[in-house]
Amino acid sequence: MMFLYACSTKKNTVVHRAFHNLNARFNGYFNSTESIKEGVVKIRTANKDNFDELIPIYVTPNNEDAKKTFPEFDKAIKKASLMIHRHTIKDKKGNEIPKAGKWIDNCWINIGIAHYYKREFFSGIEALDYVTKVYKTKDKYTAMYWLVRSYNEIGAVSESEVVLDNLINDKKVPEKLKKSIFALNADYYIKRGNYKEAIKNLDKAIKQQYFFNREKNIEKARCAFVAAQLYEEQGNFKKAREHYTKVIKLKPSYEMSFYAKMKLSVLFDEKQPRELEKQKYALRQMTKETKNNEYLDVIYYTLGLIEEKQKHPEEAVKNYNLSVRKSTVNAKQKAYSYLKLADIYFDQSLYVPSGLCYDSAITSLPKTHKQYQKIVARKEVLQNLIKYIQTVHDLDSIQKLSKFPEDERLRVIDRAIKQYNLEKEKKQKEKENNAMVPPSPNNTSDPTTNPFASQTTTFYFYNATAVSYGVTDFIKRWGNRNAEDDWRRSQKAAGSDNNPQQNENTVNNNNTNNNNNNNPKNNNPTDPKTTRDYYLKTLLLNDSSYTAATNKIIESYYLMGLTYKEDLDNKPKSINAFEELCSKYPNNHYQLSCYYQLYQLYQGVGNSAKSNEYKDKILTNYPNSEFAQLIKNPNYIANQQNEMSETDKKYTRLYEAYKAGNYGECALLSKELIQSGISDKLLQKVDFFRCVCDGKTKSIDTMEMNLKKYIATYPKTDLKDRVNEILIAIANQKKQLKDSTQKKKETSYIFDIKAEHSILIITVDDPKMIAAINARIDAFNKKYYSNEHYSITSLLFGTGQQCVLIKTQPNAEKAMQYLNNLKSENDLYEHPLRKEIFEFYIISDDNLKTLFLEKNLNAYKAFYEEKYKTVSGS
Repeated sequence: MMFLYACSTKKNTVVHRAFHNLNARFNGYFNSTESIKEGVVKIRTANKDNFDELIPIYVTPNNEDAKKTFPEFDKAIKKASLMIHRHTIKDKKGNEIPKAGKWIDNCWINIGIAHYYKREFFSGIEALDYVTKVYKTKDKYTAMYWLVRSYNEIGAVSESEVVLDNLINDKKVPEKLKKSIFALNADYYIKRGNYKEAIKNLDKAIKQQYFFNREKNIEKARCAFVAAQLYEEQGNFKKAREHYTKVIKLKPSYEMSFYAKMKLSVLFDEKQPRELEKQKYALRQMTKETKNNEYLDVIYYTLGLIEEKQKHPEEAVKNYNLSVRKSTVNAKQKAYSYLKLADIYFDQSLYVPSGLCYDSAITSLPKTHKQYQKIVARKEVLQNLIKYIQTVHDLDSIQKLSKFPEDERLRVIDRAIKQYNLEKEKKQKEKENNAMVPPSPNNTSDPTTNPFASQTTTFYFYNATAVSYGVTDFIKRWGNRNAEDDWRRSQKAAGSDNNPQQNENTVNNNNTNNNNNNNPKNNNPTDPKTTRDYYLKTLLLNDSSYTAATNKIIESYYLMGLTYKEDLDNKPKSINAFEELCSKYPNNHYQLSCYYQLYQLYQGVGNSAKSNEYKDKILTNYPNSEFAQLIKNPNYIANQQNEMSETDKKYTRLYEAYKAGNYGECALLSKELIQSGISDKLLQKVDFFRCVCDGKTKSIDTMEMNLKKYIATYPKTDLKDRVNEILIAIANQKKQLKDSTQKKKETSYIFDIKAEHSILIITVDDPKMIAAINARIDAFNKKYYSNEHYSITSLLFGTGQQCVLIKTQPNAEKAMQYLNNLKSENDLYEHPLRKEIFEFYIISDDNLKTLFLEKNLNAYKAFYEEKYKTVSGS
């Protein structure tokens, strides 16, 4: 009876308070706190910082990592919510008495923290804001701290500023929490982009003393690393070195200490060469330590940076290449190494290897890289240049080979095949030797050395690393074998009936041209590069093909020269390209243009003699050309524009009016020009503008009628294709308008983002499939949404289809978030289920009734794609 008496939440006595506080603290609050700790440990373990960019002060999970910790934080929310429900003491009106329960506010804070780590920031902010407004205990300052972190994370810095000011200026803030405010303030300033103030606060955070508190010292180390990065960004390398040294002294994780050492090595003092040599020696020694095996790419990259700073490009290239070769796990690091190689080659005007390195770098380089767009643009320029160089080289070689006598031609081809086979065998042997090297036993949990260490529940053949491991093991045991029957046999009977493919190859070989009888040994019949036919097909054995190749070479030379000049600003290489073109192919159709380019280029490099030489060639051989006029009169183009006829001026005004959307003025000018009398070619253009602009000012039907008359009037006009495109577009637009009108008549769906929504999954009408997906969704809900109660029902939908309904989400955004998580859960779609057989939607209750009434999924699909594409599930 005493126990039952104490359980009541409607009495505010000493006994009742003691009972409820005891249970709230040591039952729900303790358990929820432990669950949060477990989740935080998982997040920190999974976190991978990109130390080449500014790391965040606080470790917060991304959407994918947050999903993996849902069970821990859901448990924390469940335990804390249960304590609030069972142990909140209320007055007679049913209102909470805040002062009565000592641990209820702590439970609310835990709910806010759990939502923060689940990235459900608005739900967390709601719980934390409630604590700051209702409770007057010291715990409200903890709620304010997490409230600022939540606002900072969603970018609402104006909201966090108000709370942060109150937190800084309130003298009642507990001493322990005061030490954490400096890092919080720094995070706020970083989000604002005010790095100067952020550094001031980080320095204050680093000075705080924590005795026998390992976790707080790790947080200090993180603040020191961020401060060092900011100092480095500002060019204050002395301060950056001091802070990286502090990071190492604070002994954080090995990874952070390692990267601090790497950063410290690069920020050397050039006035102390002996110290620098010591650092280089230390880095080389680190490559010999087993614990650094996965960081070898970073060490060699750092050595490359040092050598590059010391103006040793050859040594830098050597180390960057080693970094690329040693980079097996860190794709970003490989991209950075390739990027450094590309930059060095580019500065040395080695454009072909530079372009290849840029191409390799861009595949793994994060799009957030500050020079990403510049790198992409440079890569595209170099790709075009490589294409021109390769075209010249290949076609020139083919032309030379085509001129050889037949016997000599075949001997050259045979040598090429032999060389190709030797290189192929060499690569194969290297591959087999690498496959025979056993995986390192040092780290059995590393998926790079043990593909079965992680993702053990995933289907084997979906794991690329595991498959690769299996392939190398197969090659080690069996060598290279084709995927065919009797693959274990190294030799097969030539006339075996069980090998129809081989019989077919035998027949084909007997019927081949006699030239192929003398082919060198073909190790791989499926590889065309090991046959003479592959090379013979490329030969230019008639005048037309030879001339076409010559024209292609000339064009490539010219474009190569322009690329060097305009895109790469490399005048010497541009001069070489144009000179080589004029020398090898005199009187080509780019001759005049090449002369003018060389005239300008030699002028640009200060070689007046050569510049005048090409100037004289232009004036002597092409005296009436525009280039000659430009040389004689630099204002030639301006004068030509001033001398435009009145008709040209009117046409220019007409065109400008059309571009500006002044269709009435354009139509008027068109009619004036037509009446004034103009050439047939110009008349066709002007009349086209009249037809279009007349239609623009009146109606689409007028435009359609005008253009049909235009085609009848000018059947051979150059604008015929353009007119037909517009007529097709008009027809499509009319059809869309008709369909849209019909659609509006048909559909009666209502878009309400705040209404309750369900998840709708359409699939085939197969009882086994439906049972399987229902069971897996139920398991998914228990794992990630254990606090929710979602009902799962299956209904027949149309002929041969069923739908699965998961009810109910409070609004469209929550429904979309759930749907995104559901679609990304790979365990749901293992055999016999495949994601391709399902269609996923979210749908409000009212629209669900309409859908089942009309049975028109296509109509809802069109409505869904139009309306819900802007709904965020993040």
